[in-house]
Amino acid sequence: MSTDIKLDAKTIIEYCSKRWAIETNYKYLKTNLEFDKYRVCSLLSIQRYFLIMFLAINFLEVFRLLQNGFMIKTIGEAICHQRCITTRKFILYIYREAKNNVPITNIYARFKVA
Repeated sequence: MSTDIKLDAKTIIEYCSKRWAIETNYKYLKTNLEFDKYRVCSLLSIQRYFLIMFLAINFLEVFRLLQNGFMIKTIGEAICHQRCITTRKFILYIYREAKNNVPITNIYARFKVA
């Protein structure tokens, strides 16, 4: 569990327990905020990564607090609710474009999927 042979078992366990909380939080945020493909190699990219994460979490927390009627209790629920809103807007956009006889190829081009 440690490459430092000078550490006693109690210290190693303390370090691991603190590290575990950091790692699980990091994994949760990377997975749920979809930053899992973001790669950091320099100090500047690490700083940018944490800034983006900080901004995303703060956005979700403010969003959560402003959604009184929905009783959103966690950041995870805020993420799900935000995705639902985004999906609904996306579907509504496609519906309106179709209703206005916009060719499907134009919609594909708009979203760069063709």
